[in-house]
Amino acid sequence: MKIYKGLLTNNEIKRINSLSRKKERTAQGIFIVEGNKNVQEVLNSRYQVKQIYGIDDSFHSSPNFTRINQKQLERISQYKTASEALAIVELPDSVTIDYKTPSIVLEDISDPGNLGTIIRTADWFGIKQVICSLHSVDCYNPKVVSSTKGSLFRTNVVYTDLIDFISASSLPAVATSLAGEDLNSTINLANHNYVFGSESHGISKDLEEACSKSIRIPSFNSQAESLNLAISVGILCGFIHLNCK
Repeated sequence: MKIYKGLLTNNEIKRINSLSRKKERTAQGIFIVEGNKNVQEVLNSRYQVKQIYGIDDSFHSSPNFTRINQKQLERISQYKTASEALAIVELPDSVTIDYKTPSIVLEDISDPGNLGTIIRTADWFGIKQVICSLHSVDCYNPKVVSSTKGSLFRTNVVYTDLIDFISASSLPAVATSLAGEDLNSTINLANHNYVFGSESHGISKDLEEACSKSIRIPSFNSQAESLNLAISVGILCGFIHLNCK
């Protein structure tokens, strides 16, 4: 296979950098995947890779590979320290909701790192679907994609109205709330939808009322701040795995 070498034009660099914005990703129908591991993961997935740029020949056998120099990679990277490779990938045409599988449900999550970590955690514990409210951060934000370490390409991430989803799902929903029942006193949380509120405001009253029950992760220090959202998801997933089989 021929390996193309050459300089990216300023217009190409500008177009790639514009993909940091959701509006441009949607308009162009593409998003960025950075890092050798993430690029390899997307190549092994159902996603369609349009272009790969790299500073070495790690992906020379892949279609549409272009070797560029370090300075050019730094100009298109979304990070201060560029990775070895960057791919341009097509956005999926549509995503179908599975109403019969246990899902992590997120209301108005805003931090890209949190969403990426939650998707990675869901993948680790075998949860195949993450449902996000319509105002949550985009899962194709470059920082989200990078922090999933490839888990995004194995996880069904859907944006929809959360109350409608809970109503249509065949599984009961459990809300995480400071006013909820102590997690250690619950009987069985297997095969539920697990609902979490935003980092800043927690779960909304309407969404909590749409759930079958509310639970809380107990604190052992009354002076401690509230848990990070992604950590809360990890604790609940671990609890379910160990206690609710």
